[in-house]
Amino acid sequence: MALVLGIYRRLIAALGALTAAGTWRSLLRGRLRETWRRVDGGFLLAVATGVAAAILALPRALHGLLDTYPISVYAVFFGLIAASVGVVVRRIRSRRRVATGFAVLGAVFAFTLVGVVPASTPDTPAMLALSGALAVSALLLPGVSGAFILVLLGKYEPVLAAVSRFDASVLVPLGLGMVVGLLGFSRLLATMLARWPAAVLGLLAGFLAGSLRKVWPWQRMEGARSVAELPPGAWEAVAAAALVALAIGVVVAIERASSDDDGGRDAEPARDGSRGDVRGRTRPGADERA
Repeated sequence: MALVLGIYRRLIAALGALTAAGTWRSLLRGRLRETWRRVDGGFLLAVATGVAAAILALPRALHGLLDTYPISVYAVFFGLIAASVGVVVRRIRSRRRVATGFAVLGAVFAFTLVGVVPASTPDTPAMLALSGALAVSALLLPGVSGAFILVLLGKYEPVLAAVSRFDASVLVPLGLGMVVGLLGFSRLLATMLARWPAAVLGLLAGFLAGSLRKVWPWQRMEGARSVAELPPGAWEAVAAAALVALAIGVVVAIERASSDDDGGRDAEPARDGSRGDVRGRTRPGADERA
């Protein structure tokens, strides 16, 4: 949705700015207003508020819908993700062959990842920290679920149990790993988006396309692995297709509205050698070096 709304590059740049040397110099010198501007504080606060509201309001409703109408929910998710692939592709303005190559790599990686059988890993603090870092890094990649990474590492249920009983021996190393992963990977991703926008956007489009395997509406379990099936009947297929089309229409409408509002700010920038701040405006050379 960050890609659809045109705020993905700004979000990654703002998170990456949290670890920039210039940000820390401003903070240590007591220049709070400058620090706030450097990290695009108002934008991050708005996003964090929305995320917190969603976490508090949506999980119970989504779990209920998944239990009662799993095929319908997965059909909607399938449409949302499929339409998002087109959104990302339209934002690639140059070097399309490079983008296509990375899109294929991303699709193969994501398709393979979502079909991997969960592993068993030790419950040591180091492994918990690594799990947290990998999970939160996955959250920054469209189509890759942080919760699914925890499932693959065999940490999803232990983490849920630790949250329910506030087990600090699990939550502290996990939380430290998440902080390190968020700050470190966002900085890396921001740098890559600035230097190789076509390759990164192509990779993100591939991640989205490959992840469609996970939300195919008709699946059955074989042990720990899910296997895709064909629709059981024509009516089920038509109903699911209608929901997919509806979700695609919603994404297209949102993407057009956001493009009208911000002029396609999240698209790949023109290759004129200029660089911008987290809001897309150019900054003086001295500020760039900071």
